[in-house]
Amino acid sequence: RPARGGFTPAQRAYLATTGVGAPAAPVAVVDAARSRAYVGHFTASGRLFVAAYQADRVIRVRDASCPTAASWPLLKNVACRLLRWTVTEVSVSDDDAHLAYSSISPIVHVVPLDRGGVVHSVANVTEAHEPLSLDRVAGAHPDARLAPFGVWSLKWAPGASPTTLLAGTGGGGGAGHALLADAASGRALARV
Repeated sequence: RPARGGFTPAQRAYLATTGVGAPAAPVAVVDAARSRAYVGHFTASGRLFVAAYQADRVIRVRDASCPTAASWPLLKNVACRLLRWTVTEVSVSDDDAHLAYSSISPIVHVVPLDRGGVVHSVANVTEAHEPLSLDRVAGAHPDARLAPFGVWSLKWAPGASPTTLLAGTGGGGGAGHALLADAASGRALARV
Protein backbone atom coordinates (compact mmCIF):
# COMPACT_ATOMS: atom_id res chain seq x y z
CA ARG A 1 0.00 0.00 0.00
CA PRO A 2 1.20 3.52 -0.73
CA ALA A 3 2.06 5.71 2.24
CA ARG A 4 -0.20 8.78 2.52
CA GLY A 5 -1.28 8.90 -1.11
CA GLY A 6 2.19 8.15 -2.50
CA PHE A 7 3.08 5.58 -5.16
CA THR A 8 3.40 1.88 -4.38
CA PRO A 9 6.78 0.19 -4.97
CA ALA A 10 5.29 -1.48 -8.08
CA GLN A 11 4.13 1.87 -9.46
CA ARG A 12 7.56 3.42 -8.81
CA ALA A 13 9.25 0.47 -10.56
CA TYR A 14 6.97 0.84 -13.59
CA LEU A 15 7.62 4.58 -13.84
CA ALA A 16 11.35 4.01 -13.49
CA THR A 17 11.37 1.55 -16.43
CA THR A 18 9.52 3.98 -18.69
CA GLY A 19 12.28 6.59 -18.41
CA VAL A 20 9.83 9.16 -17.05
CA GLY A 21 11.06 8.95 -13.49
CA ALA A 22 8.86 8.71 -10.43
CA PRO A 23 7.68 11.65 -8.38
CA ALA A 24 7.49 11.05 -4.63
CA ALA A 25 3.70 11.39 -4.66
CA PRO A 26 0.88 12.51 -6.96
CA VAL A 27 1.16 16.24 -7.52
CA ALA A 28 -2.52 17.26 -7.70
CA VAL A 29 -6.04 15.89 -7.91
CA VAL A 30 -7.26 16.87 -11.37
CA ASP A 31 -10.82 15.60 -11.06
CA ALA A 32 -13.00 13.61 -8.69
CA ALA A 33 -16.29 11.81 -9.15
CA ARG A 34 -18.58 9.53 -7.20
CA SER A 35 -17.89 6.63 -9.54
CA ARG A 36 -15.00 4.69 -11.08
CA ALA A 37 -12.85 6.34 -13.73
CA TYR A 38 -12.42 3.78 -16.52
CA VAL A 39 -10.61 6.00 -19.00
CA GLY A 40 -8.03 8.68 -18.34
CA HIS A 41 -5.39 9.90 -20.77
CA PHE A 42 -3.83 12.82 -22.58
CA THR A 43 -4.58 13.55 -26.23
CA ALA A 44 -1.85 13.18 -28.86
CA SER A 45 -1.16 16.92 -28.70
CA GLY A 46 -0.82 16.81 -24.91
CA ARG A 47 -3.10 19.84 -24.65
CA LEU A 48 -6.17 17.97 -23.39
CA PHE A 49 -6.81 15.39 -20.67
CA VAL A 50 -9.93 13.18 -20.94
CA ALA A 51 -11.50 11.04 -18.24
CA ALA A 52 -14.62 8.85 -18.40
CA TYR A 53 -16.62 7.80 -15.35
CA GLN A 54 -18.82 4.73 -15.02
CA ALA A 55 -21.85 5.58 -12.89
CA ASP A 56 -21.94 9.28 -13.81
CA ARG A 57 -22.01 8.27 -17.51
CA VAL A 58 -19.92 11.32 -18.27
CA ILE A 59 -16.68 12.24 -20.02
CA ARG A 60 -14.76 15.26 -18.82
CA VAL A 61 -12.32 17.08 -21.08
CA ARG A 62 -9.83 19.38 -19.36
CA ASP A 63 -7.33 21.90 -20.69
CA ALA A 64 -3.97 20.38 -19.70
CA SER A 65 -1.95 23.25 -21.18
CA CYS A 66 -2.20 25.20 -17.91
CA PRO A 67 0.98 25.22 -15.81
CA THR A 68 -0.36 23.11 -12.91
CA ALA A 69 -2.79 20.20 -12.90
CA ALA A 70 -4.77 21.86 -10.12
CA SER A 71 -5.72 24.65 -12.55
CA TRP A 72 -6.83 22.54 -15.54
CA PRO A 73 -10.20 24.10 -16.47
CA LEU A 74 -13.14 22.00 -17.65
CA LEU A 75 -13.58 22.48 -21.41
CA LYS A 76 -16.40 20.00 -21.96
CA ASN A 77 -18.59 17.78 -19.83
CA VAL A 78 -20.06 15.12 -22.16
CA ALA A 79 -23.19 13.36 -20.87
CA CYS A 80 -23.00 10.05 -22.76
CA ARG A 81 -25.91 8.24 -24.37
CA LEU A 82 -26.81 4.62 -25.08
CA LEU A 83 -24.17 3.18 -22.77
CA ARG A 84 -24.05 -0.44 -21.76
CA TRP A 85 -22.52 -0.46 -18.29
CA THR A 86 -19.71 2.06 -18.94
CA VAL A 87 -17.66 4.04 -21.44
CA THR A 88 -15.04 1.55 -22.67
CA GLU A 89 -12.83 4.01 -24.56
CA VAL A 90 -12.48 7.65 -25.52
CA SER A 91 -10.35 8.96 -28.36
CA VAL A 92 -9.72 12.53 -29.45
CA SER A 93 -8.76 13.31 -33.06
CA ASP A 94 -5.19 14.48 -33.72
CA ASP A 95 -6.43 18.05 -34.30
CA ASP A 96 -8.35 17.99 -30.97
CA ALA A 97 -11.55 18.82 -32.91
CA HIS A 98 -13.61 15.66 -32.25
CA LEU A 99 -14.07 13.17 -29.45
CA ALA A 100 -15.31 9.63 -30.07
CA TYR A 101 -16.57 7.36 -27.30
CA SER A 102 -17.58 3.71 -27.19
CA SER A 103 -19.38 1.29 -24.91
CA ILE A 104 -20.16 -2.40 -24.86
CA SER A 105 -22.22 -1.94 -28.00
CA PRO A 106 -21.49 -1.62 -31.73
CA ILE A 107 -22.33 2.10 -31.70
CA VAL A 108 -19.62 4.75 -31.40
CA HIS A 109 -20.60 8.39 -30.81
CA VAL A 110 -18.68 11.38 -32.18
CA VAL A 111 -18.90 14.76 -30.41
CA PRO A 112 -17.39 18.08 -31.57
CA LEU A 113 -14.84 19.65 -29.21
CA ASP A 114 -15.34 23.23 -30.36
CA ARG A 115 -13.65 25.23 -27.63
CA GLY A 116 -15.94 28.22 -28.14
CA GLY A 117 -19.05 26.05 -28.01
CA VAL A 118 -21.08 24.21 -25.43
CA VAL A 119 -19.39 23.15 -22.18
CA HIS A 120 -22.14 20.80 -20.96
CA SER A 121 -22.77 18.50 -23.90
CA VAL A 122 -26.03 16.62 -23.49
CA ALA A 123 -26.65 14.12 -26.29
CA ASN A 124 -28.92 15.60 -28.93
CA VAL A 125 -30.16 18.31 -26.56
CA THR A 126 -27.33 20.86 -26.46
CA GLU A 127 -25.39 19.35 -29.39
CA ALA A 128 -25.37 16.29 -31.61
CA HIS A 129 -23.60 13.10 -30.60
CA GLU A 130 -23.40 11.54 -34.06
CA PRO A 131 -23.86 7.75 -33.88
CA LEU A 132 -21.62 5.52 -35.95
CA SER A 133 -23.00 1.96 -36.25
CA LEU A 134 -20.21 -0.53 -36.73
CA ASP A 135 -22.55 -3.53 -36.97
CA ARG A 136 -23.83 -2.89 -40.48
CA VAL A 137 -22.83 -5.47 -43.05
CA ALA A 138 -21.11 -3.85 -46.04
CA GLY A 139 -22.87 -4.54 -49.34
CA ALA A 140 -25.87 -6.21 -47.68
CA HIS A 141 -29.42 -4.99 -47.11
CA PRO A 142 -29.42 -1.72 -45.08
CA ASP A 143 -31.13 -3.49 -42.17
CA ALA A 144 -28.61 -6.38 -42.08
CA ARG A 145 -26.59 -6.34 -38.85
CA LEU A 146 -23.82 -8.41 -37.28
CA ALA A 147 -24.52 -10.25 -34.01
CA PRO A 148 -24.22 -7.91 -30.99
CA PHE A 149 -20.72 -6.95 -29.87
CA GLY A 150 -18.94 -4.30 -27.86
CA VAL A 151 -16.25 -1.81 -28.81
CA TRP A 152 -13.39 -2.15 -26.31
CA SER A 153 -10.72 0.00 -27.94
CA LEU A 154 -11.05 3.03 -30.17
CA LYS A 155 -8.51 5.33 -31.83
CA TRP A 156 -8.54 7.89 -34.60
CA ALA A 157 -6.45 6.17 -37.26
CA PRO A 158 -3.01 7.82 -37.45
CA GLY A 159 -1.91 8.87 -40.93
CA ALA A 160 -5.36 8.20 -42.41
CA SER A 161 -8.21 10.56 -43.21
CA PRO A 162 -9.06 12.79 -40.22
CA THR A 163 -12.48 11.09 -40.06
CA THR A 164 -11.18 7.50 -39.91
CA LEU A 165 -11.56 5.51 -36.70
CA LEU A 166 -10.05 2.15 -35.79
CA ALA A 167 -12.04 0.03 -33.33
CA GLY A 168 -11.26 -3.23 -31.54
CA THR A 169 -14.31 -5.37 -30.74
CA GLY A 170 -15.27 -8.37 -28.67
CA GLY A 171 -18.30 -10.61 -28.25
CA GLY A 172 -20.97 -11.74 -30.69
CA GLY A 173 -20.43 -10.95 -34.37
CA GLY A 174 -17.47 -8.69 -33.62
CA ALA A 175 -15.45 -11.19 -31.58
CA GLY A 176 -11.81 -10.36 -31.99
CA HIS A 177 -12.26 -8.02 -34.93
CA ALA A 178 -10.59 -4.77 -35.86
CA LEU A 179 -12.93 -2.39 -37.66
CA LEU A 180 -12.05 0.62 -39.77
CA ALA A 181 -14.85 3.20 -39.90
CA ASP A 182 -15.49 6.60 -41.45
CA ALA A 183 -17.10 9.05 -39.00
CA ALA A 184 -18.13 11.42 -41.82
CA SER A 185 -20.25 8.83 -43.64
CA GLY A 186 -21.28 6.98 -40.47
CA ARG A 187 -20.34 3.53 -41.72
CA ALA A 188 -17.78 0.77 -41.28
CA LEU A 189 -15.27 0.56 -44.14
CA ALA A 190 -13.54 -2.74 -43.39
CA ARG A 191 -13.51 -5.56 -40.85
CA VAL A 192 -10.53 -7.82 -40.17
